[in-house]
Amino acid sequence: MRAADKVLGILLGFCVTVRAADIMTPAECIIRGKAYGSNKLSGSKSFSHDQAVEAFLPIHYTPFEYALCLDLKNNNKLVSFAIKYADAAVSSTFALPRVGPNGGTCATTKAANRDFPAAYTVFQDGQGLDAIQILSRGEGASIFTLGKPNKTRDESSVFQFDDKMDLIGFYGIQGDTAIGTLGFLFRNNTCV
Repeated sequence: MRAADKVLGILLGFCVTVRAADIMTPAECIIRGKAYGSNKLSGSKSFSHDQAVEAFLPIHYTPFEYALCLDLKNNNKLVSFAIKYADAAVSSTFALPRVGPNGGTCATTKAANRDFPAAYTVFQDGQGLDAIQILSRGEGASIFTLGKPNKTRDESSVFQFDDKMDLIGFYGIQGDTAIGTLGFLFRNNTCV
């Protein structure tokens, strides 16, 4: 590790290496989008990535890896997920704290393309989120699904993102067994 690098210990539930020269997203450039879902879950508590993004997510990092946990006994309902970001060479990474409660069967997959998402579709059934679909920007735009939508009972909400704003985190409410409410945090790229 170079002397210009700093290793930061566990803070807000994660560990990250950042270079002293990295430029982070200032608080005034973080925008909270609308939150969707239900907050009627047992054991509800709020979560937000605002502070983690502001302190540790360099502006040149892009999505690299998705980790998700599913409830295989409940139609593959989404339990929790996390996104890891990386620089272009994948020599340095940053993982946002997990969204959702512990539990489920977990797996990790690399992002199909490293662009920021162009749109998300959230599927919910009134008792938490079932799934999230991701449409990425750029060439080879693809749909990646976290969880399994239940098309017969779920309501869905589609979120199109402006090219001047990148999705950089989440906020919301999670219960003991599911993500109840999910909101999106954006970086206003005209601000940084």
